[in-house]
Amino acid sequence: MGITIHYKGKAKSLEAIDKLIEELKEVATTLEWSYGIVDEEVKGEFYPSWGYSFGYIPKKEQMEEEGIEFFPKMVSKDCTGYFKIWETKYAEEVRRAFRKGKRPRFFIDTRKKGIWLDVQPKCETLEFTFDLKTLELADYEKYDHSPGVIYGYNGFSCKTQFAGLSAHILVCKVIKLTEKYIDFSKIDDEGEYYYSQDIEKAKKAFGESTAMIESFGSILKEIGKRLGLRVVTGDEM
Repeated sequence: MGITIHYKGKAKSLEAIDKLIEELKEVATTLEWSYGIVDEEVKGEFYPSWGYSFGYIPKKEQMEEEGIEFFPKMVSKDCTGYFKIWETKYAEEVRRAFRKGKRPRFFIDTRKKGIWLDVQPKCETLEFTFDLKTLELADYEKYDHSPGVIYGYNGFSCKTQFAGLSAHILVCKVIKLTEKYIDFSKIDDEGEYYYSQDIEKAKKAFGESTAMIESFGSILKEIGKRLGLRVVTGDEM
């Protein structure tokens, strides 16, 4: 919850990735932002975000409205066979596996390269990391408890809610700077600034989002108080 910018795309070339890294490194150095260069091998079983299953049988109206699909061979005592599949490059392979009654399996053997920037302490890290085989923005992550497994998403996001409007505008300007190196397929700015460049509209979006978060936070704190727990929300963290 909170204003976030979501972005997906593909580098225009391998050379464009190197140029993007150099330019953003120079920007970060000039503005005294923390940054880091990413250049590492990625190997393992990949669990892309392919969608979710339903623990109940959806009505026809819901299926049509939400694009829910039914796969008879996936029906078992633990699965109704109804799935919502995200439309990514893995979607058709997921469908093929489900039609056979199998869970899809993917393997990654590639290298990722890019740069991350910390624009402001309360702003999420802004990252541009690419799969060098596909040139796509790729958020591949590994965790210590499952070293052979790679978790990834098709694109990145940067939450600016708790950093404020000025940080949000900075993030927008950095992403705008990278348009000469990246063919973006999606830039979704919940702050409504990226395309409009309208500060008043962005102020309104931030105000409405902050009010909603504060209201939700108050409810959580009240529940926590009753349970003898201290709930920390938003920029209190």
